[in-house]
Amino acid sequence: MSGVSSALSRPFCWMKCLAGKKTILLRTTTMSVGAIPPMTTAFGVPQLIVGRIVGGIENGFNIATAPVWQAKTSKAAWRGELVVIEMIGNIDGFSLSNWVTYGFSFVSGPVSWKMPLVLQFIFIILLFPTVPWLPESPRWLIAHGDIEQAEQIVADLEATTVDNPWLVTECECQKVHVSAGATTSFTQV
Repeated sequence: MSGVSSALSRPFCWMKCLAGKKTILLRTTTMSVGAIPPMTTAFGVPQLIVGRIVGGIENGFNIATAPVWQAKTSKAAWRGELVVIEMIGNIDGFSLSNWVTYGFSFVSGPVSWKMPLVLQFIFIILLFPTVPWLPESPRWLIAHGDIEQAEQIVADLEATTVDNPWLVTECECQKVHVSAGATTSFTQV
């Protein structure tokens, strides 16, 4: 089963290079400008459809890139635990959104469906000031040619120095992975 999912996901490996904090902020900005306002101010079905499509695509990119970014910017010993915590957070968020929607179903008028959409801004507002303080993904930095900063981030995450043999090996492995992903075409998969 793991091999099948790995083979099916291979064409989308190029997305790993998108797993940087700039991408997450860009996608969140697009979602907050291109999806939520059209949905909350909609007076017809076409606006709702466009808002849902834009919001779904942008949220999908964030859901796909944030775990990769988190895994690459956390200490190796903590990665599994943090991914599980993130998935619990996603499930909690989904449950919260359903309960909020259920609660507003008892309210009459447009506020019953507009307010749950507007409440998404709470999490977007929390995201914007916190993401710039977090480190960039070492893999993203290597893919964009900033190898020294990538090595320094990995050293900081692992509480070691840049000349540590383990760190040198780790960064070389990441360089190989990034270059292998860059040279693999869709038809080769």
